[in-house]
Amino acid sequence: MRISFSYADPIAIGILDVMPPKNNPGLAVINALASAVQQNLHECRRLWWDYQRNNPLIKTEGACCLNNSRYGSWTVRNASYDPRTRETLLAFTTGQTLILPMS
Repeated sequence: MRISFSYADPIAIGILDVMPPKNNPGLAVINALASAVQQNLHECRRLWWDYQRNNPLIKTEGACCLNNSRYGSWTVRNASYDPRTRETLLAFTTGQTLILPMS
């Protein structure tokens, strides 16, 4: 099972898929796993951020999955996450910046 979470939304999580579908553990297990991620969201973000920053195959494109994405009507030029402060910094192609608290 793959679960998604966001560096732009402090509480959003989602279920991407269960592979293969024939091994679906059932709704109770899926809900328990989603709940565990929700309860440990800060640690999930920290671990994923560390993995992205330290993976040499990813470094060439930047560590953040938000780079070059849309945030409202703006395009994110660069984004970073600070696990210590639990904040995401978005820098847009317009030159503006936005700090998003993830607590």
